[in-house]
This record gives sequence, C-alpha cells and structure tokens, in this order.
Amino acid sequence: MYPKLFAAGMLSGMFTTAIMAPGEHIECLLQIQAARGELKYAGPMDYVKQLYKESGIRGIYRGTALTLMRDVPASGMYFMTYEWLKHLLIPEGKSCLWYSRRLVLLGPQTCRYCCFYILISAT
Repeated sequence: MYPKLFAAGMLSGMFTTAIMAPGEHIECLLQIQAARGELKYAGPMDYVKQLYKESGIRGIYRGTALTLMRDVPASGMYFMTYEWLKHLLIPEGKSCLWYSRRLVLLGPQTCRYCCFYILISAT
C-alpha cells in the first residue's frame, strides 16, 4: 500500500512542478533583481515576454530538472507519511472524523519534516 502512495505522491509532484516551476523561476529572478537594485524587467509579464523572445519555452522552464529532483521524492514522502499517520492515529473501525483534530494538528507538520529530511539528505 505505501509504495503505491509514494508513487502517487511522486506523480503529483511532477504535475505540481510542471505548473509551479515557471512562476518560482520568475519570482526568484525578480527578487534578485530587486535586491541588486537593477531594473531590467518591469514585472513578471515583462520578464516572461523577454525571456520567451530570448530563449523560448526552454528559458521559462530553466532549472525545472533540478526542481523535479527535489520535489518529486518529497511529494511522494508527504503522501506516504500522511497516510501512515492516518493509519497510526485512527483506531481500526473508526472514521477519519473521529480523530480529525490530532490528524489535522500532527499530520501536515510531520509530513513536512519527513519531506525536509529527504531534501536535506539528498543534498
């Protein structure tokens, strides 16, 4: 059961990265630009237009391979850990609603710690 959950989480990480990576790339570059005080781009859309003219779609997705290497296993670990905690915290025969407070309080934070452990050990 857990390997399938890990695989499902990894798949979600792939789709999330494909959608979010360009936005993160743009955000990081604009933050660097602001910190240096140089104004090469007027904003996010200006950056996208100029980058697309210079490099095409490849430029917009620059760095995505490394992001995939980080996010795919982390998403798998998040899914798997959350389901493991559900199994651990909810007694047999009870519904998720019965133990929802503990799961809501402990679940996401514990999953994040497991993801960060994967990320830190990978670097």
